[in-house]
Amino acid sequence: MGNIYGHDQKEAFFNNFNLHLIFRLNDPTTAEFLSRAFGEREVVRKFSSSQMSPTDLGDRISISEQEKLEKIILPTQFQDLKDFHTYLKIANYGITTMKTRRRFLPALTDEFLPRDFDLQKLLKEAPAAPPTAFVPEVPQFAP
Repeated sequence: MGNIYGHDQKEAFFNNFNLHLIFRLNDPTTAEFLSRAFGEREVVRKFSSSQMSPTDLGDRISISEQEKLEKIILPTQFQDLKDFHTYLKIANYGITTMKTRRRFLPALTDEFLPRDFDLQKLLKEAPAAPPTAFVPEVPQFAP
C-alpha cells in the first residue's frame, strides 16, 4: 500500500479504521509497523539482590523498581501466529487474541479449467497470406 499511496498516506489510511483484525504476517516491515500501531505499555519490574557477609551484621537485601515501556505485541508475535489465529484491536476496547472458525464456502466451479486451443492443428496449417495494403488510385490529369 505504501507504494501506491506513499508512506504518510498509508498511515493516514490505516488510522481511519477503528477495528484491526490481523492474521499472520510474513513481512517484517509490516509487522514492525503494526507493533508500533498497537502501542506500548508501562511495566514496573521489581528487582531484588542479596549480599551475604561472614559476620552477622553484614547481610543485606535490596529491592528496587524499574519502570520500562515495552511493546504490547512484538513484531515476531504477528509473524508467529498459527493458522486461523488473529489479533483483534477495537478502538477504546483493547486488544485480544482470537481464533476464527474454519468455514469454507462450497466450490462453485473447478479451480482450473483446461482449454483446448487445438495447437497441433494450428501448427500444421499454412500461415495465411498477409493482407495487402490498400493503395488508392491517383487520378491522372491530361495536359
